[in-house]
Amino acid sequence: VPALENFGFRVIDTIPTTLETAREKLGSVHDFVLALGGGQPLDVLGHAPIIEDALTAMLNGAGEDDAFNRLIVGTGLSAREANWLRAFYRYLRQTGLNYTINTAVDALMHAPFVTLGLVDLFRARHQPGMAGREGAEALAEAAIRDGLAKVSGINDDRLLRSFRAVVLAVLRTNAFVDSGHEALALKFDSALVPGLPKPLPWREIFVYARRVEG
Repeated sequence: VPALENFGFRVIDTIPTTLETAREKLGSVHDFVLALGGGQPLDVLGHAPIIEDALTAMLNGAGEDDAFNRLIVGTGLSAREANWLRAFYRYLRQTGLNYTINTAVDALMHAPFVTLGLVDLFRARHQPGMAGREGAEALAEAAIRDGLAKVSGINDDRLLRSFRAVVLAVLRTNAFVDSGHEALALKFDSALVPGLPKPLPWREIFVYARRVEG
């Protein structure tokens, strides 16, 4: 089942149960036996409600069905947080970054402390009413820096540093209000984004949703 595979699970068996009355067949319920593609089973069980919410949103058409869902299972991100990273990647693709989505997600999965640090940094810089903003930002930056020191692959390093640069380039966002659930908007200081072709715009607003990006 591709949707489950995008969450990092592998389906190894399915058990259908037919629902029917004496007059008609109503349908079937399928139980899936899954193998975990990565991470520890106890860790995954610990954030089962987050995974359930993300799966429900995806099946109801309110969430994306792509490899970024692996971060929900592998690192414990919420679907909303994984979507922030998804939007950063989509923006980077438009700036000319040519790594595939699987390569980007692999880099984030292999460096979970960097991944969590990126989310914490974005939250520290932009969540309204956050207490101790400067301290939270410093802690997130330290987590990213320490995590990057342990990354050995040059492609992973480049990707993760690109994500960090994009987070630092965001000036404003609607990520923490209701409209951000429908379409995520990110206002960038374009001069802080590495690799943008010249002439550089003064500012950019990138909008990402399931049906549109640009």
